[in-house]
Amino acid sequence: MNEDDWLPFYSATGEMEQRSGLSRAVARKQVRQACADQLITSMKAPCDDGHRLPFEFWKRIAPKEWREREVDYDEQDAEGCEIEVMIFEPDFRSWIEQQCAPQSDRDAVIAKRLRKGLPGRDVSWKVFCDGVRKDCGTSPATRGFSNETIENITRQIMKVHS
Repeated sequence: MNEDDWLPFYSATGEMEQRSGLSRAVARKQVRQACADQLITSMKAPCDDGHRLPFEFWKRIAPKEWREREVDYDEQDAEGCEIEVMIFEPDFRSWIEQQCAPQSDRDAVIAKRLRKGLPGRDVSWKVFCDGVRKDCGTSPATRGFSNETIENITRQIMKVHS
């Protein structure tokens, strides 16, 4: 890893905001949560006179820190340097692709799986939801792919086709 592999936290959350259509506050909250869940690696980069210090001065941000507070609002480190939160770009790119996965793929997969059997009757809801995520290449943490969302969308599709 080197400095070129890192993005400023607010640049990344701005991209999340634009791509997903979320508000700034919600986009920041989701990226913070991804850092707390260890889906995105984050570090604190001290700045001296507005210039980021070299990589060897950066410190990793523990997931626990994200769970305790909004680390991106930290003002200064022990030496009095301003702090900029940086996130590992490859982690962020992988995570944001999952978050912004097209929902229409999900709905098509649900419709296809419904032709094979009804959840709650022919297959358990858990197995059905896991299968939808597997077919879409997502996880329960991906926006729009929680068990609750898949179940709600499935029920809507079932109503339309009944």
